Amino acid sequence: MVPVNRLDPNSRRPMEAHESINDLEQHPVTYPQIFYPTSESRAFNRTDAGRVFSGAPRLSDEQDVGQRGSAIEAWQDTKPDIIGRPGKLRPVLKPADSRIPHPHLIAYEKDKIDPELERREVERRYLERLAEEETRRKQASERAAQDEESKRTKIDMGRWQFVVTEVMATRNGTGLDGRGSKSPGFRYGVPSQERKKGQIKIPTEVRV
Repeated sequence: MVPVNRLDPNSRRPMEAHESINDLEQHPVTYPQIFYPTSESRAFNRTDAGRVFSGAPRLSDEQDVGQRGSAIEAWQDTKPDIIGRPGKLRPVLKPADSRIPHPHLIAYEKDKIDPELERREVERRYLERLAEEETRRKQASERAAQDEESKRTKIDMGRWQFVVTEVMATRNGTGLDGRGSKSPGFRYGVPSQERKKGQIKIPTEVRV
């Protein structure tokens, strides 16, 4: 049935989480059942399991985040890992801590169960992580906008300014199937707005 939350009578806030933060859809590479022999002298963690399902070799203890060999936590290991030879590259399945949409909540839950941390310190760390995530997203958005702006050429002609964007109406832009998104008017056979009938090409008003 529908999950129900119990409310604290004093604070009127939920007493337990409405849903688990680790709920993820099953990845297609984890469908088969695999019997994999592991070493008893080394802990077999989620990172190792993801590499086994992906057909990737095991990482050394110095490189494995789950074995505390790296300075970062498992939820901070979001960098994609690609294996294979050219032409047959495939990504390595990351652990759930890395694939979760909100990894900072994992660190927040770990801080809450840490007896050495006070409540105020836990909240301070949580807000600090949120601020870092917001800064990272903003910087990524600014970089994307700068990259898009660098592809445009602006030509000043007195009152007017022409903005020119370089495109490739060749095989490099259309791709082998002709549906590439880098060429205007080619994707799905739809012509660009400049070539459609009824488009007004002359100025309709003069601003002085």
